[in-house]
Amino acid sequence: MTGLQRPFKDKRVLLAIGLVSLSLVASEMVWTRIFSAELFYTFAFLTLSIAVMGLGLGALSLRLSPRLQSPDTIAGLLVLSAIFAAVGPVVVIALGLEFSQLLFSPAMLGKFLLAVSVLGLPYFCAGAALASLFKAHHEYMDQLYMGDMLGAGIGVLIALLVMDTLGTPAAVFLIPVPTLIAAMLIAKGRLNLVAMVFCFATIAAIPWAESMLETEREERAPVIYKHWDAMAKIKVFDYGPEARGINIDNVANTLVIRFDGDWSVLPAYG
Repeated sequence: MTGLQRPFKDKRVLLAIGLVSLSLVASEMVWTRIFSAELFYTFAFLTLSIAVMGLGLGALSLRLSPRLQSPDTIAGLLVLSAIFAAVGPVVVIALGLEFSQLLFSPAMLGKFLLAVSVLGLPYFCAGAALASLFKAHHEYMDQLYMGDMLGAGIGVLIALLVMDTLGTPAAVFLIPVPTLIAAMLIAKGRLNLVAMVFCFATIAAIPWAESMLETEREERAPVIYKHWDAMAKIKVFDYGPEARGINIDNVANTLVIRFDGDWSVLPAYG
């Protein structure tokens, strides 16, 4: 009887795979929103490339090191993946990347390569863990793949929901939590406690998320309103009693002028 004809009994593994896939896809969406607003819009495409590269290299590492297949190692990789996923964006923002200087500054190029490496680590660790689980239970690959796809699909919805309700910065620290739960499903002994501690730590960091994930910049006027969801980062500037400014993703700007219908008193703005 093949895996297509019998159900996979270890539901913890199926759930763990789904949770990891949820985190991975959700992190791609959240990182795209973070970096396209704070750094450069083409980071949206770079994030996808980093994810594919990291997952591929992680799976390849299983071929080079069979020791990665033990349950404790898999759980440890998942904990590392979650930690790197929470810390990585903060590190990249702190690097102060200037994409216009990449071709002219060796130091900036070095920072960029460091950023790519840091952001690739969560996917590398998760890729190695997933490949280990797939290999260990390959006779049930159809059901494992179903769990993987369901988790990824739910991850899209979760990412949108969290960004729209709690804000994009908070999502950065919440998205790794499912991976930590997956680690707890697989881990034994102290690793379970480690995963639980980091789970609470990432959630506890949420109040400081926005300050850690914004680049310092000199604003053109006082910011009187700010909102950051799955669609855009919106800021409203106060230009005085007669005008407001709207900024989208720190790039696009428009001016809004107070107007009561009387064209004769409309002020002139250049």
